[in-house]
Amino acid sequence: MDIGPIHIIMFSTEYYYYTEYGWNQIPTQFEWLEQDLIRANQNRAERPWIIVMGHRPLYCLKMGDDSCNHQTMERKELRQGIHMHRRQNSPREYGLEDLFYKYGVDIQFYGHEHFYARLDPIYNYTVLNGKRSKNPYDHPEGPIHITTGSAGNYELHPSFNNDLKSWVSCHFLDYGYTRLLVENEYQIRLQQVSDDQHGEVLDEINIIKSTPRPNWMPKLKSFELYDTKLINSNDIN
Repeated sequence: MDIGPIHIIMFSTEYYYYTEYGWNQIPTQFEWLEQDLIRANQNRAERPWIIVMGHRPLYCLKMGDDSCNHQTMERKELRQGIHMHRRQNSPREYGLEDLFYKYGVDIQFYGHEHFYARLDPIYNYTVLNGKRSKNPYDHPEGPIHITTGSAGNYELHPSFNNDLKSWVSCHFLDYGYTRLLVENEYQIRLQQVSDDQHGEVLDEINIIKSTPRPNWMPKLKSFELYDTKLINSNDIN
């Protein structure tokens, strides 16, 4: 879906957890995601921002979720990939973190956990803040993960772990919603608005870049990164 300078991709994380309904949907979706990301990069001069939206976050923040590893606080099935057909000796396949990093996804929005949390720019547990100013989202060197699921839960306000990871930059339990404001083609303002506090803005960040691709992508005209017939050296400037 295209809205102004943003290309938005919505996908299912649940295929990785409800395999009793089949396995084919995992590689099918992964291949579709990759092809769409390739096309989005071909069109990046017109739409420089790529945003993905899924249900379960790649990084966890709350204990008690059976899809989380409570030691590493991650969902390996999503982040690193799944053992297809539960063959534990086979390599993990169809991991999403490498895919989204490779194709320069700027922002990842997730739900599932009923609160708001903003992570530092991160890839493979490494914080990759921008270095141009004190704002870590000024030319970030990695994708930005936002969990925004603070409405809709019947359990009322949940609780956080006592030992939140260092890469959790901000979190709130208030009911509310996330607002995305496009300032210009290279700047997005993100706000978390509290319904409990009658519209008060609890969190606000500015995400800045100066080229269509994010700062961590190769500065090359011929993208050997994209091993595909859909793209060639003339497609991206």
